[in-house]
Amino acid sequence: MTHFLQSQHHGFNQILKNVYVRLIEIEKGRIVTEMKLERDGCNIYDNLHGSMSALLIDVISTLALRSHFEAEDNPPPNSVSVELSLSFLASIPLGNTVLLETDLLKIGKNIAFLKGDIFDKETGKLACTGKHTKFLMR
Repeated sequence: MTHFLQSQHHGFNQILKNVYVRLIEIEKGRIVTEMKLERDGCNIYDNLHGSMSALLIDVISTLALRSHFEAEDNPPPNSVSVELSLSFLASIPLGNTVLLETDLLKIGKNIAFLKGDIFDKETGKLACTGKHTKFLMR
């Protein structure tokens, strides 16, 4: 998993090189992470930026997908996003801890369905929820 995160530091994902995401839990099809919200991840109001939420759900839910295969010692297939949608429910201010829970909901031959929930760890409030659909390139 660490290698996968390190490999994301190219193209658009290079924004992750300045973000320290701590793995809290890894299970088959589930990844939980947290990170301290720094200014680089904030909007002009010093709250978690929507695009940072999207990037986190995209990348970390992909890790949840990979964990499904790695738990069975199978190499994970390459995958691409088919859909990524988010609903923003509350803000997370600069300095608070962002808690992200991602889960694989269902996997088929060519499609995987994932979800991600972002919480403000200090308040426990759900700040963002997202769904992510991926095409598996087998």
